[in-house]
Amino acid sequence: MTERLRQRPTVKKKPKPVALIDGETCTGCEVCIEFCPVECIAVVRNPAPEFNHNVCRVIEDLCLGCALCAKECPWECIRMAPRER
Repeated sequence: MTERLRQRPTVKKKPKPVALIDGETCTGCEVCIEFCPVECIAVVRNPAPEFNHNVCRVIEDLCLGCALCAKECPWECIRMAPRER
């Protein structure tokens, strides 16, 4: 039986995508946080000095790639991207 298992081709799964938030269009409304099942989105200070509002950021290591945040974002500033290996 082990010989038969060795003959099967190895199937590699694609890594799940990760959510990326565009800091220039994010308003910090936190809607995405409400829908994230693993709480991988945090509110952070906006790195652009000309803006005084906070923005949301994804903790990529925790993101499941479920895309719920991207579907619910009212500003459409979240996109799903291939995860870097």
